Amino acid sequence: MRRRHATMKDIARAAHVNQSTVSRVLGAGDGTSISAEVRRRVLRIARQMDYHHNPSAVALRTGETRTVMVVVSDMTDTYYAGIISGVEEVLVARGYSLVLHSLVQAGPPEDLPRFMRRYHFDGVLMLGALPGLPDESITALAGRGRPLVLIARALKSGALPSVTAANGEGGGLAAEHLCGLGHRRIAVMRGPRGWPDFNERIAGFRAEMKRRGIDSRSLVLYPCASRRSDSGFAATKALLAESKPTALFCINDATAIGALRAVREAGLRVPRDVSVVGFDDSEIAEYSSPPLTSIRQPRVQMGKEGAMLLMEAMQGRPAVSRVLDVELVVRESTCRLP
Repeated sequence: MRRRHATMKDIARAAHVNQSTVSRVLGAGDGTSISAEVRRRVLRIARQMDYHHNPSAVALRTGETRTVMVVVSDMTDTYYAGIISGVEEVLVARGYSLVLHSLVQAGPPEDLPRFMRRYHFDGVLMLGALPGLPDESITALAGRGRPLVLIARALKSGALPSVTAANGEGGGLAAEHLCGLGHRRIAVMRGPRGWPDFNERIAGFRAEMKRRGIDSRSLVLYPCASRRSDSGFAATKALLAESKPTALFCINDATAIGALRAVREAGLRVPRDVSVVGFDDSEIAEYSSPPLTSIRQPRVQMGKEGAMLLMEAMQGRPAVSRVLDVELVVRESTCRLP
């Protein structure tokens, strides 16, 4: 005999709560007023009963597909893994499915409107700077009637809800750390065009130097073609051929790993000859050689906050943008000048 699928009514009976409470916990409504103990009990019983939403039935009843589109620039960039993990923790627990769309693997930015017309999503999350999508293009996509939230990017106009890290503050923390160690000949990696968060970090770095009375014109800005390790290696190798900084501030941890290799191949030591600071505090930072000093972004929390903002928007409630704090994590890739 074919096994009958568990329903919300079954879960409500087993959890000793109303069916409306189960519906709210599993995402069919606003469950923010439900106690943590009741929420845990309902979710535990739903897992035990192997409960699954029926998307077709939900769509027929409510007009919702219980599907969210997540747009990233490049799926192979490990930076997004933590953010997507946070997004999944919030949305999947509430019965939503995620459809990942990479601008590198699935098509260029100009294909996005066509993709969004072909499929129906209840909401859209856009992750990162998304080069090739200027503010006006994102605003136009949001005008197609689907709630849209940005994570790790904000529009200059503030027209759309977003969750970002305090990039300027992070640049300031890097400058405070390096200048406090006595470094003055500092090179700062300038990221590829179209990534405003990198510009914010440089601006924060300059502002902290100015606050300390250090002429920021002595700062060497050197270009880097992408967020990848090989670009960090090539950029740092070119820099060291013509300049001798005592410290490097890189646009992210991946490029910092490339910089570590370029410094070693130039016959220099990290940190005795050159101190190196990354940004993100990704998993590779702790296990690089030497372990990398980095600015930590709360990437999982950014994903959670972004997903909650999208839930609010999809329920017709106003969503307010948020900026999350960053912190300096000091490891063995930086030291005081002798």
